[in-house]
Amino acid sequence: MRPIRSLAALFIVAASSFGVPQAYAELIPSPDGQTVYDTTLHVTWLANANLAGTAGGQFGVSNINPSGSMS
Repeated sequence: MRPIRSLAALFIVAASSFGVPQAYAELIPSPDGQTVYDTTLHVTWLANANLAGTAGGQFGVSNINPSGSMS
């Protein structure tokens, strides 16, 4: 087990030496709260990742299970 610990320690030292990139996105919610705009990627995300699992998120589409999974 000693070589694995040494490798893990080496990785931690290397990662801290080079720094880990950080994300600086500003996430701006839409007025209705349904979406969020990501200023770094310039994309709009759904605020609820499981929107299809909600009654209001099915938009009349059939074959959506209560969990939000689809077939």
